[in-house]
Amino acid sequence: MEENESKLCKMCYKEIDRRAKKCPYCHHWQNKISMIVWHPAFPISIVLVFYLAVFILMGVAFESMFDKGEDFTPYRNKITISESELKFGEAESGPTVVVMGKMTNDSSLSWKDIQLEVRFYDPNKNLIDTDQKNKYSFVVPANDVSMFKVSIAREFPEEQYDTCEVRVLSATDARAMW
Repeated sequence: MEENESKLCKMCYKEIDRRAKKCPYCHHWQNKISMIVWHPAFPISIVLVFYLAVFILMGVAFESMFDKGEDFTPYRNKITISESELKFGEAESGPTVVVMGKMTNDSSLSWKDIQLEVRFYDPNKNLIDTDQKNKYSFVVPANDVSMFKVSIAREFPEEQYDTCEVRVLSATDARAMW
C-alpha cells in the first residue's frame, strides 16, 4: 500500500486502508461515528427511538385531549352579570318568566358550559322562586361580553315577580375538550 492510501490502526498499530472504518486485524473501530453507525444494534436503536417518539407524542395528545383546563374557582368573580331584565310570556307548557341580560368576562380565559342560578324576589324583597340552568351552552370569550337568556316555568302570578338576581355557579375552561 502506498503511504497516502494507508494509516495505522489506533489499537494494534498495523497498517490498514485509509478508508477502513474497522481494523481487519483487531476489529477496533477507527472513529466513534463509525462505531455507532455500523454497530449491529444501531438499526434497532433507530426503531426504538422512533417508537419512543411516537409514544411521547401520543401521551402529549392524550394529555391535551383530556385536559380539564383551568379551575373556575379563582375566576368566579371575573364573570359578572352586568345587566338583567325580566320578561313574561306564554309557552305551550304554560306561563314563563324569562331573564335576559349581559354577562361580562373580565378574565383572560374563555369559559363555556356556564351554569346560572336565577333568584326571583317579590316587591317586599322576599325570595319567591329560583332556578338553575345549564341546558344552554353559554360561551363567554375572554375579556368580552355575551348575551344570555334563561327561561323557566312561572309558578306565581306575574305581579309577584318584582326583581331578580342572576349569578354564575360554575363554568368550564373553553380550551377543555370535555
